Amino acid sequence: MNTRINTSQLITLDGITLKVYLNRGTPKLHRNRRRPDDPALLKAIHTHFTYEVFFVCNGALQLITEEETHRYSRSILIIPPKIKHYSFNEQQGNFCLLFAVEPSADAYALTERLSCGITELTLTEEISFYIRKLDEKNELSSPAAAEDRRLLTALIFNQIIEALLPRKASYRAPDSEHIDAIEAFINSHLSRRFTLTDVSKSVALSTKQITRIIKKKYGMTFSALVADKRLAAAKMLLKNTNMPVREIAERTFPGSESYFYTLFKKKLGLSPLHYRKNR
Repeated sequence: MNTRINTSQLITLDGITLKVYLNRGTPKLHRNRRRPDDPALLKAIHTHFTYEVFFVCNGALQLITEEETHRYSRSILIIPPKIKHYSFNEQQGNFCLLFAVEPSADAYALTERLSCGITELTLTEEISFYIRKLDEKNELSSPAAAEDRRLLTALIFNQIIEALLPRKASYRAPDSEHIDAIEAFINSHLSRRFTLTDVSKSVALSTKQITRIIKKKYGMTFSALVADKRLAAAKMLLKNTNMPVREIAERTFPGSESYFYTLFKKKLGLSPLHYRKNR
């Protein structure tokens, strides 16, 4: 029996504190397609004492309330508390979260903005990426996954608040919370071929974010950082082992051995063999 466990987390974004509710196995919602005249849907009419937010990532979603029926695609829909509604997806794979706004002076503008009925925002590629990663992490129970969920949820709601209240200062998770994970992936994969997309999938950040963090931290591109780390590993092997140069090239620049020799000569002004002899 798969028991769903309700959990919640508090996140604070520029003075606004949100309580976000997650269920085990969510945020995926309505995995099976239904017709709007399906009698079973009537049993799904409900209200919440929290806000409900839908992320319509795939196909379209129809939202039915007492007042109206609308079809949405590539949208974020925020439903205020106590509105009777039900919904159905034309395709599976859309997402839903619940959240409450903790009362405060800073939160007043947000609750006012959301009090005018159902709010529709554009679903950006960045939020879609965060949602996919949140869904992946929600299947895991480790402390690291819980921390990833906290960061991803904060990033999602930061984007939503920015869209609702453009003058509010942006939340950005400190780069220090990410750079260690980025470096750990690169360092542990130097003997393999990998791409920026591979790093992105591992650390739950978009390729754009990783590029920005590396540029800010090191003043170089992702590819330059990887090449620099590969070259440093090759130099250490040349200095401290008797491993053949060809094998070092294969281990540190897999699939790009010729580039290893070119880069080594360009950066150090001599060949790997001469570098070893002069160590």
